[in-house]
Amino acid sequence: PDKDNYQPGDVAEILVQAPFSPAEGLLTVNRSGLLYTERFLIDAGTITLKIPIEEAHIPNLNVQVDLVGSAPRIDDLGEIVPDAPPRPAYATGYLNLSIPPLQRTLTLEITPEATELEPGGETIVAVILTDANGQPVSGAELAVVVVDEAILALTNYQLSDPISVFYQNRYADLISTYSRASIILADPLALADATKNGEDLIASTAVAQKSEGDVFEGVVEELAMEAPAAAPEEESMADGRGGGEAGSAPISVRSDFNPLATFAPETPTDANGMATLKVSLPDNLTRYRIMVVAVDAEGTQFGSGEANLTARLPLMVRPSSPRFLNFGDSFELPIVLQNQTDEEMTVEVVVQATNVVLTDGAGQRVTVPANDRIEVRFLYEAGRLASPGIVSQHKDLPGLAQTKFCHEQIQVAITVKIDGAHIGHPAQARCQHDRFVMPCNACGT
Repeated sequence: PDKDNYQPGDVAEILVQAPFSPAEGLLTVNRSGLLYTERFLIDAGTITLKIPIEEAHIPNLNVQVDLVGSAPRIDDLGEIVPDAPPRPAYATGYLNLSIPPLQRTLTLEITPEATELEPGGETIVAVILTDANGQPVSGAELAVVVVDEAILALTNYQLSDPISVFYQNRYADLISTYSRASIILADPLALADATKNGEDLIASTAVAQKSEGDVFEGVVEELAMEAPAAAPEEESMADGRGGGEAGSAPISVRSDFNPLATFAPETPTDANGMATLKVSLPDNLTRYRIMVVAVDAEGTQFGSGEANLTARLPLMVRPSSPRFLNFGDSFELPIVLQNQTDEEMTVEVVVQATNVVLTDGAGQRVTVPANDRIEVRFLYEAGRLASPGIVSQHKDLPGLAQTKFCHEQIQVAITVKIDGAHIGHPAQARCQHDRFVMPCNACGT
């Protein structure tokens, strides 16, 4: 072929080099069955065939060329036998013409109103859909999914390209049957002698049927590479809030950790090719992947695109409590404070406790560098009760930390045992919330 890829409106030029001439040929154009055939003649070795490319031929065409003619007879050594009449000759070749569906590929521009939110926050995602010519596509349908990136990373999930799914290469779906194996040829040397003596060709020659491969050895030659295999189909996202201005309003606890933030499988585009969707995030502190797949109203054009959202807090706290305690144990409760702003924070950490004794003060003032983290520790002692039957067998570690603008809180629970045995149900244990106090300018406001 004269090019690697074609588009509708092009004319493919196919150079056919015949192993013998003159020859008569048959061009067969297939795509999930026979499209058309065309006969042609080769007088001197080569010919250029022209195949118009149409919209209906996307994503490929299968081309087959068959030649018939005659060639000199050769002996077992491959030498031409003089004075022998020519023998029948045949050649065939196959070719795949690639016609990528560029004109059927849609482009998506995905723009979240805010790319960084607090857990439980809401934003508007706008999607603009255009065709291959840059024109808006109205009446199209979008499937929008917003998923926690950490879940997708477990399997290295990648969104399948709908173009490769719906426009896989098409097979020819045509079987060619030849009668070459049924042709009976005479021995070339005997045939030459018989021709010289004028004897009857059939009566004086020992006729032997030869295999199809022997008959056409050295004659059959592929005109081009075989069609490549079809492209494989690639394998084929709760309310909650955190953060907000501190004050008299209570601090909400992050509890909704659904990895699927949004699933909207039928979102239409308007006359301007735009669609908007409200996205409410769960309470995860993570990055979300926005995945959108689009199809036009006729079901012939497809596209996909991705964008990202990040759920984060200016100040994060991560306590690391022991799994369980015995009465009389002393322990440290480490708490990691993470500053996710570009300015350092002065943080006041205040903790409260019931059924345990805070042995080294209930508060600390620390400075957390910009975009960095530090660890603070509080010393506790799980005192032995006078009456083990009193329902105070679990330790609660409530705390309060806040600024005027930034805060974070986490619940923790620790089961307390008496002589190695559980008392009560760990599910009844509950932690209060940690708050962190920062100056008003710590968040850049």
